[in-house]
Amino acid sequence: MARFARIVRFAFLACALPLAGGAAWASDAPSRELGGARADAYRERACRLRYRRIESGTEITGHGTAFAADLAAYGFEGRRYLLSAAHNVLDDAGQPYRTLEIETGGGWSACRVLAHDRSLDICLLEAQRELPEAAQLADTDAAQGDAVILAGAKRGQAVRVYEGVLEKKFHRGSARYRVRVPFDHGDSGGPFFDAASGRVVGVAVAGVPLGADLDPGMGLYAPLAAVRSFLDAHRRGGSPLPEPSRPEPAPGAIAASAEVRQAPAPTALATREVPVTLSAAVVLAQEVAPATPAVLAAQSNSAPRIEVAQSTAEIRLPEMPAAAAGSADAAPEVRSTEPAPAHPKLYRIRYGDTLSQIAEKLGVRMQALMEANNIRDPNCIAAETILRVP
Repeated sequence: MARFARIVRFAFLACALPLAGGAAWASDAPSRELGGARADAYRERACRLRYRRIESGTEITGHGTAFAADLAAYGFEGRRYLLSAAHNVLDDAGQPYRTLEIETGGGWSACRVLAHDRSLDICLLEAQRELPEAAQLADTDAAQGDAVILAGAKRGQAVRVYEGVLEKKFHRGSARYRVRVPFDHGDSGGPFFDAASGRVVGVAVAGVPLGADLDPGMGLYAPLAAVRSFLDAHRRGGSPLPEPSRPEPAPGAIAASAEVRQAPAPTALATREVPVTLSAAVVLAQEVAPATPAVLAAQSNSAPRIEVAQSTAEIRLPEMPAAAAGSADAAPEVRSTEPAPAHPKLYRIRYGDTLSQIAEKLGVRMQALMEANNIRDPNCIAAETILRVP
């Protein structure tokens, strides 16, 4: 009888696997290093990334991985544009390292950061030289249980290739996917490929903590939806990117690159504080009040100027109550090179948000929110994505 039970159990498992699409269960899925010509095809699309910094008088070299991607659809032509993990290229203050280098066929060469998102842990780099190969982004996301391939430079060594299985689409409430694959320091920033199509489905961003280090058999990656959301936010025209201009601020001016708050003026010229969120460098001019009473009176009725240094700046202001529209303490005039939308209603998705929660919070129907933002699957939204609120 026991033998018959074992035979029935084996037959049940043999029938169950094809119904699951032929993929092994994630907990039993093997992960292994690839070699030969198959590994070479993936290895050529990734490269080592490094930076140098001085810490306590000692030079330290940090390591990571990057890969060239075909980003022509986002305005970045050629094979000089790479994706990596943001923490590979930013110092503790969130500023890009000035000593970034990548390894190409001709040795090490300089590269620079064009854009980064610390929340998604993704960055876009531009290299001095083109890489031999550029990876293609996949059209669709990988499914749970699919075989995926990682190309990474563990601890700064030569790029190696590993095969594993996408185990879970969301890791502990975050937008990152968990994959069973050998993962170590230095693999961050490497491409994750769909084994069936050979196209990129994500960017390696972290390992799973285990004790005092990382689980050597588990990694996390930012999925395709996050990568495309990041690239959509930073797309540009096809012309070569010029060196970033840094205009000298006028005497008495304050330079800023993120959130700027109007500093309180002297008591005689006190105005209401107006938060202004900018996505480009700005210069906020502070006028020095003359000593004469007549000029002081005229100055109190004039609004401070905000000059935007880049034509692609995006300025968002809070809506002013109607009762305050004509009051003496109204918000200062803001001049931008682009006209602001008549009624901007936007929402930035935060980690842990669901579409139903967002719709309830904003007082709109979830279906209307999906139609306004061309969302097909309400369960597939990426943090930091901007939603239009109907």
